[in-house]
Amino acid sequence: MSRLDKKEQEAIDTIASAIEDLVSMGILSVVKQDKEDSDKAVFSVNFSGIVSNLVADRVVSSEAQPNIITTLMYHSLLIFMNENLRIPKPLVIALGNDLEKHGNDMECGTLIFRYAAVLQKLFFESKKEFLR
Repeated sequence: MSRLDKKEQEAIDTIASAIEDLVSMGILSVVKQDKEDSDKAVFSVNFSGIVSNLVADRVVSSEAQPNIITTLMYHSLLIFMNENLRIPKPLVIALGNDLEKHGNDMECGTLIFRYAAVLQKLFFESKKEFLR
């Protein structure tokens, strides 16, 4: 395997691992695509409700920049952890504060921001499909 192929495979494995984690937490659901013989990851009903509420509260424009949507996904993930995974609110707030201050130096920061990036990509993908 060439060096580029190895890096591409590592990137695919990282994304696949993040999607598996998000499905396990109940943030994503896997559904069969109608016309294709494949599965697709989509926001779960509970997570979609949180995202919709935050989008409405923040009046996110239809042309929002990716970093704004990544932040929105990060905040949605923290809210989901409290509301659906029943992680106590003080712990979620402390985690969020620590991530914002030291996220780049924390292993959990790497994971959380990876999850938020995957969710951001799915958000934009679903938006494209909606506009079709």
